[in-house]
Amino acid sequence: MVPVRVHWQGALANEFSHRGFKVLVSWMRCTHMLASMSARLVSKFSIFRGPNNPYYHIIIPKSLRRFWQFLEFISLLSIVFVKFLVPSFLGYLVIAKKEEELECLPALEFAVKLNDAIENGLVEAPYKIPVHTWTKLLAQKILRDPLARSTSKNLVKTLGTKRGIKLLKSKFVRESY
Repeated sequence: MVPVRVHWQGALANEFSHRGFKVLVSWMRCTHMLASMSARLVSKFSIFRGPNNPYYHIIIPKSLRRFWQFLEFISLLSIVFVKFLVPSFLGYLVIAKKEEELECLPALEFAVKLNDAIENGLVEAPYKIPVHTWTKLLAQKILRDPLARSTSKNLVKTLGTKRGIKLLKSKFVRESY
C-alpha cells in the first residue's frame, strides 16, 4: 500500500479518485442546520443571551436543555443521513470535510506522519502518543478554536464543583459511564 500524504480533503479526494473510488467530500458543521437556525432566532431574545455558545452568544435555560439536546440530535441525524449515509449506500467513499472549522490541522498532520512512520516500519503499532505531544496538540486546538476554548472553560468550571468531582471520580473507578 502506498502511503497517502494528505494536507486537506481535496488532496485526499483526488488520491482516492485516482485509485478508482467514487468520492464525495461532505462538509458538516458543529452547529447543525436546524439547531443553527434556531440558535440564530433565539439570540434575538435577551433571555437567551449568554456565553455558552461562542457563535451565537446564547445560553439555553435549564428548563429547555433537554429539548435543545433533542433539537441538536435531530439536526445531526438529518445531516449524517443526507450527506454521509445515503451517498455511502450509493457506493461513494465519503470524506468528511471538517478540519478547517475545528482548527485541528496540526493533529491531522501528526496523524498522517504517524501513519507514514508505522507503514514504513519506523514506529511499531500500537503507539502511545507522548504526553508532551498530545498536550501541545490540545493546547493548539484550544487556542485556535472558539468552541474548544468555551468547552474547556466550562469543563474547568464544572470540575471545580462537587458534582464535577463526583463525575471525575466515577470515571476513574468506573462507577458509571
